[in-house]
Amino acid sequence: MATMSLQQLIEAAAEKAGSQKQLAGMLGMHKSNITQMKTGERPCNLRTRARLAEIAGYDLKTAVIEGVIEEFEGGTATEKEAAQGLKAILKAFPAGKLERAMGIEPTS
Repeated sequence: MATMSLQQLIEAAAEKAGSQKQLAGMLGMHKSNITQMKTGERPCNLRTRARLAEIAGYDLKTAVIEGVIEEFEGGTATEKEAAQGLKAILKAFPAGKLERAMGIEPTS
């Protein structure tokens, strides 16, 4: 599974929900909040990102790791280095493969 930006995740979730307005209702927020998250004007916390992934049918663990990567990419040198490491993990172990490598049954 390819990675998804927050914008792509919102678009996929809105498509599954039927519209961006219906997605906002499912998330218990105003449509303007969704629009602001999509354009980067408003941050999206990991809990909301996880809910978006759930609605979109996207791997939850991957979505959360991608959220951490996005957060760290704008931080300190150490955080940027951590983001690069997380990107390498996602590339090496797409959804489900990391769990199998660790002997855990994938949930998605």
